[in-house]
Amino acid sequence: MRNPFVKKIQTSKGYYLYDVNTNHILKVPEVIYTIIEDLGILSHQDIINKYSIYFDTARIVQGMEKIRRTQQEGLLLHKRPEQVRLSLGERRRELSLSSIALEVTENCNLHCGYCLYCSKDYPTFREHSKKNMSLQNGYKAIDFFARYCSPDSENLIIGFYGGEPVLNLPLIKELVSYSKRKLDYQRLRFTLTSNGTLLIPSVLDYLVEEDFLLTLSLDGPEAVHDRMRVKKDDYTGTFRDVMAVLDYLQKNHPAFFNQNLSFSTVLAPPFDFEELDNFFSRFPIRVLPSMMEYNDNISRKQRITAPGWDKLKTKFREKIRDHQWGRDYRNRGGSFLFSLFVPGLKKFVKRNLEVSPFPNIFKNSFGFCYPGEERLFIDSEGQIYLCEKVDGNGIGILGDLETGIDWHKVDLFLDLLEEHEYNTCQSCWLIRLCSICPARILFNNQISSSKIAFNCQNGRELFAELLQMYCEIMEEDEELLDFLI
Repeated sequence: MRNPFVKKIQTSKGYYLYDVNTNHILKVPEVIYTIIEDLGILSHQDIINKYSIYFDTARIVQGMEKIRRTQQEGLLLHKRPEQVRLSLGERRRELSLSSIALEVTENCNLHCGYCLYCSKDYPTFREHSKKNMSLQNGYKAIDFFARYCSPDSENLIIGFYGGEPVLNLPLIKELVSYSKRKLDYQRLRFTLTSNGTLLIPSVLDYLVEEDFLLTLSLDGPEAVHDRMRVKKDDYTGTFRDVMAVLDYLQKNHPAFFNQNLSFSTVLAPPFDFEELDNFFSRFPIRVLPSMMEYNDNISRKQRITAPGWDKLKTKFREKIRDHQWGRDYRNRGGSFLFSLFVPGLKKFVKRNLEVSPFPNIFKNSFGFCYPGEERLFIDSEGQIYLCEKVDGNGIGILGDLETGIDWHKVDLFLDLLEEHEYNTCQSCWLIRLCSICPARILFNNQISSSKIAFNCQNGRELFAELLQMYCEIMEEDEELLDFLI
């Protein structure tokens, strides 16, 4: 294609072009905004003929001339890559870990409606079982981490994962004690992700004593949470169990409640954004929302259209306009609202403007995690994965605790990702800002074109809205988003 590689953005106050080649955002006259996509496709005379009902000829000619001069300055070029490749640079043969996640059990006492390990919609994932990590494998996992942890990491993090990890609490306690003897205690931190139903006061007191970072599963108010998060034995809801945990911690361990807690929230259609925000704004706790995992039974429209979205956009704008937020947004109950908009807006705030037009073959890491750098996941049987998100894809197994990392398997995994032709990326306006996670594109040990299409379409639609919001915020005050720098 010969027309400029741009994304058009219109606000109530102006017209903008996001220049994909250079990451610049240009404010332009209406005539340039209107004709830009035909430039290089139609002749100048055909452009004049096509748009003469909207603008007089002189304005159209002036607009085309302005585009020509801008292109001479290296902006608004038509250049698109002929191929897009994932590239993680030179292959490494060393580990440098700052965290590991341990699957201490495959067992769980819940049967959540969207769980990858419960639903037949995800046939490549294992089912819940009563299999626990053995004490021997637990020791080996800690020894492995001690051997390959980074000397430069500020914190060394050991996460306990399930299933429901509290079902194997004796192992957790033993590994906490063992790790204190094996690793630099001053840098050591423990994390636990739990559904909250087994966190009785004595367990919570232990987590507080060991200064755990605790992530609780909480999807929203009772009717929302209990629609999906139900107990395996009688299918009753678990909302009140989680509320009991929060009540106990707030009354008995307020510092832990305010500083060590976070919520893992799954957005499962149907839901209402405003209802969720009203609920989570009660808590000075970090909210980590994620969309229900893709499967063929969930339409894209269900995933991206939900009531309350526009109201939250307005609320977010009001909060930053009135300088009600800074970096202490969480303490003001703003975490859920913050999490919906800020990660995307931050990409525009921090975008690199020192880039050159695309080469014929565009290589990018797309924010991908290199195997063995920073984190790994170890399952209950001692198999080592890139992370817990690729559990269920055999191609993501990089070795085991008996033999260590199998670098041949690492190469096969990287070859799969790097040799794939990402054919839909060449003309995608989000290409410079896109992040790829293997969990979002792998299915049955292969790269799934349907998963890529699904997640890319969602991403483009979301970021188009965020780009418009960014331009609107910059129109008001260019310093309003400085707290994200």
